[in-house]
Amino acid sequence: MLKFSLYDNEHGMKKLLLSILLALHFCVFQLHAQVSGNNDYNAGSRARANNQYNSQQVLTYAAANPLDRPIVLNDKEIVVTVNGLFNVIPEDFVATFHIVQTAETAETADQLLNERIKKFRQKFLETGGDATNFHVDMISFVPKYEVETENKLFSKTYNEIPAGFELQKNISIRYRHSAVLDELITAAASAEIYDLVKVDCSVQQTRSLIDSLRRQCLREIRIRSQSFEITGLKMDTLKKTISENLITVYPQTRYFTYQAYSRPSQHFARKKTAAPAYNEMAKTTSSYYSQLDYDRYDLIINPLVLEPVIQISCSVAVKYFLHAETKPANDCFLLTPAGELKKFNLK
Repeated sequence: MLKFSLYDNEHGMKKLLLSILLALHFCVFQLHAQVSGNNDYNAGSRARANNQYNSQQVLTYAAANPLDRPIVLNDKEIVVTVNGLFNVIPEDFVATFHIVQTAETAETADQLLNERIKKFRQKFLETGGDATNFHVDMISFVPKYEVETENKLFSKTYNEIPAGFELQKNISIRYRHSAVLDELITAAASAEIYDLVKVDCSVQQTRSLIDSLRRQCLREIRIRSQSFEITGLKMDTLKKTISENLITVYPQTRYFTYQAYSRPSQHFARKKTAAPAYNEMAKTTSSYYSQLDYDRYDLIINPLVLEPVIQISCSVAVKYFLHAETKPANDCFLLTPAGELKKFNLK
């Protein structure tokens, strides 16, 4: 988005700059090829999810999209803003599995759970995994109770009695390639572990990626700023300030759910005086990954991706002040012993 202002006392400059602004405004339209999927059956679930996410953003995306707000003209400043997005393929993953075991005694519960974990670890090592990337985290070890009914002559009492023990642990596994997760799920299933809690991902050298994105945003700002010099403004001579916002969006926050189905016609019910019993089948809930929409960004690095990515968003704004800053006077006055007031300048 570009925000502009100019000196009204310069003949013809305002009309010329306004014409340039209108030309830039109509040049920002982009054509996006869209493919519709079954998520359209969810009555706009993706739109609602994006709106909910955008309401939490620190970046003012309305300022990044000329279609979202009109051009602002005043006589004080020019603000040039560029929003950039970097799609980064994750380099490290951590999958967390949850495992629970119940038994009549604490010793049996501990033994059975350790056997399952040992089997899982062995399968992991057979796939080429490193033992240092396999971590077991203790969660809870609690007794379980049942209720026993005690019948008396004039009353009935319910008593809790020990019924066994429940042991819970989490297993965290680090791996480097996303395809390894399929092998981990197969290995976990062989050990009767079916609860995949979450998958976290990260990338190394984050600072260098941010610096690369920032440089491209600044390069784009320089190009846009130079376009105003056709009006006679010397952008390099103006006082300016710069600000930026950085946001990193991880894949696990960009998964949404929907149900895709079409309800059958119920015309058969109109032929009967009483509505018949109607048993509805449970509908499958699907989940899909949806990256940030590109129409809110001016430049995108690595736009075409086949897998969930870490998205680094950078918004850089440069504000040019059109009026020269008024410098404070350096004149001072000194009262001499003779009673004379002398003026001199401090530099």
